[in-house]
Amino acid sequence: MTCVSCGNSHDHFARNLACIGGASVTDELAVLKDRIVDAIRREGFTPFYGAFPSDNLPQLSWNPELESDPTAFLQVAKSLGLRVIYVDWVAFTSELIDENVLSVEEGRELNESQADWVNDRNARLEEFREYAGQTASVRAGFLHDGLFHFFDRHYDWYETFSALLDEEMPEP
Repeated sequence: MTCVSCGNSHDHFARNLACIGGASVTDELAVLKDRIVDAIRREGFTPFYGAFPSDNLPQLSWNPELESDPTAFLQVAKSLGLRVIYVDWVAFTSELIDENVLSVEEGRELNESQADWVNDRNARLEEFREYAGQTASVRAGFLHDGLFHFFDRHYDWYETFSALLDEEMPEP
């Protein structure tokens, strides 16, 4: 993701205080979300707030390397005569971490490698607590001729967090 203040790429905007001269740190994706929602309304679209379609629907992802401005994405929808834009975001919270901490059910025994895996996974989850309060992901999209087009921005750390949640415990 490109920093709006310095133009450099940062894994986590808040980690590079030098690029904003020590000023208060802004959640870059929260700012982007607000810009997208404002642009949706300004361009006369109706926002649909909610989850995106499942993976079984054909999808096209906007390439932010070629055009990073979300209003250009919305102009495509406008040129197609569309009225509804789907928009969703993930507010990353401590509760999201707490909900995913694994505990061993009473009466269930784990072998040593499973116990180590659970402890390691839970410790790695705790490392994400520093991001609580950030907007982890922002998406906008539209459906046209059975093809879902979407604009997606997320922090790299959120992708790592999601991959951690998908990990499976080793077999006994």
